[in-house]
Order: sequence, then structure tokens, then C-alpha cells
Amino acid sequence: MQLFGLFCVLAYCVASLVVGVRLVRLARRTREVPELVIGVCFLSGGLIGYPASVAAQLMVSGSPAVAPWMAGASSAGLAVAAACMLVAWWKIYHPASRWGPWIVLAWSGFLAVVCVSQMGRPVEELGLAANPSESYRVIAQGGAYAVVAWSGFRYHRLLRRRLRLGLADPVVANRIWLWNIAATAVTLQYSYALAAPWLNSLFDAVSVAPAFIGTLGVVIALSITCAFYPPQGYLRWIRSRAGVEVS
Repeated sequence: MQLFGLFCVLAYCVASLVVGVRLVRLARRTREVPELVIGVCFLSGGLIGYPASVAAQLMVSGSPAVAPWMAGASSAGLAVAAACMLVAWWKIYHPASRWGPWIVLAWSGFLAVVCVSQMGRPVEELGLAANPSESYRVIAQGGAYAVVAWSGFRYHRLLRRRLRLGLADPVVANRIWLWNIAATAVTLQYSYALAAPWLNSLFDAVSVAPAFIGTLGVVIALSITCAFYPPQGYLRWIRSRAGVEVS
């Protein structure tokens, strides 16, 4: 199960690297904020936060002096990723709102405070079971993805109605759907981490965590790859399902 979890981590990190770099390069050409912040989100979360979190768990027993530093790097990387996701949520779904930037600012401040408060924790206080206050970090970071998923599914419903009238592009609708799947999978990862101390009364939630979270990581990797850089065969399939003639 540990090997499977590590394989899933690798798949997620590779997809985050490829998609993140391409989106950042695209943002340099378009000068658009959504591409930039989503790209930084993948690079910060997929290359720093997520792998550092796995490394911290592995080092708790073998390298207790290094584990808190890895946990701190993980918290910082995931906090930056969540803040970028909030900016993307504002720019994509509520660009004209006056309250959008204030929510992003307040939430990002909460992320920063929680992240700083978790820095320097001794190895004995790593994890929700040993440090219940870490639940604030999990809620702050996971909540950002939950908000994106909620807004995304609402927007996708509107696109589906327009699709029936021939007023929307099926590829765009599918990309929004895949983006929502990825955000939902990340939300489930955080939810599992938050619920793990209580789930331990039912089964060995800690041992199952690498496989469960890793499987969701593969779902995220596939979703973001097909959403941002889909293969041509996949695009033809989406259009044919929607009844669009494919040349």
C-alpha cells in the first residue's frame, strides 16, 4: 500500500509540473491572472506542499530532526496553493464583484496566520491526532478548493443548459467539469485528513490514508491533464458525444 501511495504521489507531481509550467508560460503570453495563479497553484502544491507532506510523515521516525522542517515546507507550499486557488475563484467566477477581493484577502490572511502558527512544531506535535489545532490549517486550505468546486459545479449547470440550446462549447463545458472533479478530489483529501482521528475508531485510517489520498491524486492528475491539455482523440470523443460534427 505504501508503494502504491508513492506511485500516486509521483503521478500527481509529474502532472502538476507539466501543467503548472505550461500554464505559467501561457500566462507570460496572455498576461492573464487565472492562468498564472492556477499554474503557481500546481507548482506550489504539487512540487512543494504535497511531496513535502509525504516526506514529513516518512521522516517522523527515521529523521525526527528534519520532519518538522519538511512539515513546515508542506504547510507553506499548500497555503500558497490555496491562496492562488482563491484568486482563481475570484477572477473566474466573480470578476466583477466588489466583495470577491475582500474574501480572498481575508482568507489568505487566515491561511498565513495558520501557516505561521504551525511552523517549528516539534515532531511529537505533527499530525491532527497529536496537534488538534492543525485542523484550522486543514479547514483553511481545503475550504479554498471546496469553494472552487461549489462555484464550478454551479457554472457547469448553466453551461449544460446552454449546451441543450447549442449556445455553449462542449469542450469548454467538459473542461469546467474536469476542473471541478480535480477541486472536489482535493477537498476529499483534506476531508479525509480532518476526519482520520475519528475514522480510526472504525478502521486503521492512518494505514489506509496513503492509498486513499494517493488514488485521489491520480484522479487529480488525470483531470487537470485532460482539462488543460487534452489529447485530440479525447476532444473528438467529447464533441461526438455532444452531437458536434468532427472534421
